[in-house]
Amino acid sequence: MSKPSVPRQITLATDLSARSDRAYDRAMALARDWQAQIQIVHAVEAFQYAYWSQGPSWRRYDPVAVAQRKLAREYPDWPAAGASLIVKNGDAYDLVTSAALDSGSELLVTGIAHDETYGADKLGRMVVELVKNGPAPVLVVKGRAHRPYQRIVLASDLSEVSRRAIGLAVAAFPEAQFTLFHAFDFPYKNQIDDMASVERELRAREMDRAREWLRESIGSKADSVGIVAELGKIASNLAKYVADKEADLVVVGSSGRSGLAAVLVGSVAIEILEQLDCDVLAVRQQ
Repeated sequence: MSKPSVPRQITLATDLSARSDRAYDRAMALARDWQAQIQIVHAVEAFQYAYWSQGPSWRRYDPVAVAQRKLAREYPDWPAAGASLIVKNGDAYDLVTSAALDSGSELLVTGIAHDETYGADKLGRMVVELVKNGPAPVLVVKGRAHRPYQRIVLASDLSEVSRRAIGLAVAAFPEAQFTLFHAFDFPYKNQIDDMASVERELRAREMDRAREWLRESIGSKADSVGIVAELGKIASNLAKYVADKEADLVVVGSSGRSGLAAVLVGSVAIEILEQLDCDVLAVRQQ
């Protein structure tokens, strides 16, 4: 496994909604910090063409040109940042994936969907597909980019799936304060009489496992990473911890394999994305 490095090429996927401004601000800030190139991608889908083809005679039937003008108007500082604009007709996921592959993007940035282009649900179908199958790590931006990421939580089950995610986070945000959040569980809990004692013993063991796993993953940098081991399902416990500690970013691994393992790991990553209010970086295993 190659050593993770700071992304030098970023693809920002935008639906031109007001909420996507947050993703734009964060992507531009990261590009400045990392001296990275950035491209802004917007898809004009079939239903938008249908809408524009109906209406008064004075309406200009060119939704791609309309979207290009809106991008330039909404983001007037993109030329100074050396960014490029890509606006084309087509499926959002297909266009973003193709643009990212063509440019060799090492990070995809997007926000939460608010229209049908990116899906009607909270995350949006394009975001879900990018997290599960995208060609690069996906940063889903929910909060405003008031400052660089300072408090980062690394969500991990101590597997190979999350090892690359943690390596990338530590390389990309070296000044941040990191905490490893490890959820553990075991069967037949309801059949144990002295559950408190068993939980204390298991937590101590899992803390030791987590520390050793961190050292294997990021070497001496592991010594500065805090560790939290919690019994139960990761998504709900993690959401409570993140809210309490006011974390800026959560990093989670998402499987790049096929079959049942990928479904299970991918579903956990999506569940975490849905329950957290902070930004989430999902990194697939290669």
